[in-house]
Amino acid sequence: MAEHLSTSPRPTVLLVKSPRDDRTMYAEYLRMCGFNAVEVGNTADALRRATKADVIVTGIRVEGPFDGVELVRRVRGGSTTQHTPILVLTACAFDTDERRARAAGCDVFLTTPYLPDRLVAQIRAVLVTRDDDLHRAPGTNATLRPAIPEGGRDTPAILPELLRVARGRNGR
Repeated sequence: MAEHLSTSPRPTVLLVKSPRDDRTMYAEYLRMCGFNAVEVGNTADALRRATKADVIVTGIRVEGPFDGVELVRRVRGGSTTQHTPILVLTACAFDTDERRARAAGCDVFLTTPYLPDRLVAQIRAVLVTRDDDLHRAPGTNATLRPAIPEGGRDTPAILPELLRVARGRNGR
């Protein structure tokens, strides 16, 4: 299981997305950018692992006993997870979906398709905000790394490689 930032210099991102290919593609990119990406496929597992996350990225329509909005609500209600930044990344683009997610307590609402480099920028922004916040969760100490090292490759050029890796892990 992933270590919390109190013992790891890499911020842990809990990624709760369906389908698996999308989740794996985002996770691979996050790992390449210096994050510890933990993939889970259902909301029950996500809730159990939420205490180990520095940031949670979830969809709305994910597998499990409850949807992503209820996951956000439950994470916000937890004494050890109430300050964990939560990004909702979803294909559900209706205003009602965004209102529900924000009412439950998400920090950022994003609709797909969404480029991985922009997701990294959003994650960094919520980590900085959380670290600057006087009410942040105790024991966290995020160390941020650049998305693409100086002289590194840009997102459009790397996407085919990420998709190849994601498909390879899924046996396709």
